[in-house]
Amino acid sequence: AITVAVPEVTYNASAQTPDIAVKFSYDRIIPKSYYEVACTNNTNAGTANYTITSGLWDGEITGTFKINPKPLVVSAKDASKIYGAPVENENLLYVYDTNELEGSDTLSGIKVSRAPGEDAGEYTITVSQENGSNPNYDITFKTGIFTIEPKPITLVAEDKEKTYGEADCELTYKLHEGSSLEFNDTLSNILIKRGIGEDAGEYTITIDQAAGENKNYNISFNYGKFTIKPKELTVNVTVKDKQYDGLADAEFEAELVGVIDSDAGKVMLDRSQVTAAFDSVLAADGIAVALTGDFDYTCTGTKKDSPYEFYQYWRNVGDDDVLKCIRMLTFLPLEEIDAMDSWEGSQLNTAKEILAFELTKLVHGEEEAAKAQAAAKAIFSGAADLDNMPSTLLADEDFTDGAIDILDILMKAEITKSRGEGRRLVQQGGISVDDAKVTDFTMSFSQASLKEKPIVVKKGKKIFHKIEA
Repeated sequence: AITVAVPEVTYNASAQTPDIAVKFSYDRIIPKSYYEVACTNNTNAGTANYTITSGLWDGEITGTFKINPKPLVVSAKDASKIYGAPVENENLLYVYDTNELEGSDTLSGIKVSRAPGEDAGEYTITVSQENGSNPNYDITFKTGIFTIEPKPITLVAEDKEKTYGEADCELTYKLHEGSSLEFNDTLSNILIKRGIGEDAGEYTITIDQAAGENKNYNISFNYGKFTIKPKELTVNVTVKDKQYDGLADAEFEAELVGVIDSDAGKVMLDRSQVTAAFDSVLAADGIAVALTGDFDYTCTGTKKDSPYEFYQYWRNVGDDDVLKCIRMLTFLPLEEIDAMDSWEGSQLNTAKEILAFELTKLVHGEEEAAKAQAAAKAIFSGAADLDNMPSTLLADEDFTDGAIDILDILMKAEITKSRGEGRRLVQQGGISVDDAKVTDFTMSFSQASLKEKPIVVKKGKKIFHKIEA
């Protein structure tokens, strides 16, 4: 009897004839030169056929042998994207050693996919093949890692402010320009607060998030600024006896309005200070009133004087005082003030106009200062500016039987403090109406005439006052 030993072979993309050993039954190996082997279907992995013929025996010996698939490793390639990037941009790939493929072979039917999910984190990438694909290869598939990285964004704490004594407004934040959220997301547990303190000043607004929140975003935080502005106080000043003339104290009443309850007794008025720091001085009716104490407040005044009257007060300071006042009370550049030290004569009138304008601008604002200056120039040039002139509107109760005399008009306009003072001014020729000198202190005006046309009362050369009904 004859036995045949046929080994298995591995696919190599070529027709293969295995190294077949033929033996007699008593284990004697027959030399290969005594027989021939022919194979069919012997290229691809699977079962191949062989036929052995020899002159040592009659007929053919036939059988099959196995061509094994070649081992091959295919690995998923690690990949990543930013949270929110579209799925079609993921570009999942696989890799293998191309030298392990035989001949001109290529792989087909390879599929790459990853575990579902769009939140930031790691997901397994798997590789597989369609059934029946690549039968000549015994493929081992290795997984990869797909990483969804948190999207970088920046949150900005918005600047806020309040006035001293008020409750805090809500602290808010916004996305920095160029930052955006995905999938209609909203952020949770964003922590925003400001530095501790209630005094006027600036405090940092900090912003952060609770641990473990908003994992889909890598958040950077920009801090903001919380400003507590000084509270504006109103000083109501009423001169009781006379206009302050710079030579002696005037009697006055001053009321400070707006101090919060917790500061009662801490903020006071001090009229003894007249300094170059005019920003902390309130000029009212010619009286300098400084705010002292806890400066969580700024001080503005409700002043008796109109902008025009205030302008005229400073326009009429003495020649010896004008440059001192400019240096002490204005914010003009020092070099500009130094240049005025040599001024004299008519130049001092220019200096007075500068002083009056600068101080009126500080107290009433630049627009009102400009109006007052224009009115003063118009009045003294003979072209009275009724719109910006100080005025008094008489009420119905100011008239008796439909008329009012000149002495009552002078008192209503606060040009004089008594009828006696008004009488003396008329007798001295110090009062004019519409540029006509008043010689009769019993002169009267009807309510109807004043409604039809206002009059301009002039005291001396520098005080003008419009009267209307």
